[in-house]
Amino acid sequence: MVESEDEVKAACDEQYIATETDNGFTVGVRKASGTKCGRCWFYDEQVGKMDLPHGDVCQRCNCAIDSWEDHKGEKFVLEKEEEDTPVKA
Repeated sequence: MVESEDEVKAACDEQYIATETDNGFTVGVRKASGTKCGRCWFYDEQVGKMDLPHGDVCQRCNCAIDSWEDHKGEKFVLEKEEEDTPVKA
């Protein structure tokens, strides 16, 4: 959220800005900053920077994983996303 139309224009590419809204607001969309958490997929600027046990997830997910491990008595293993592979005809 920003306070002015100028801030929207400065933060977003022109193709992702809408000025013709019913209520007169200017709306813009841009890619989230930070790194995508490998568990919850939220973007966070601290992922991988806090020396947490699970470095590829956010702090909130690290806490959830720690709680799960304590409850289950098992180690959590995050499955990696499969890469897109072309379909052979």
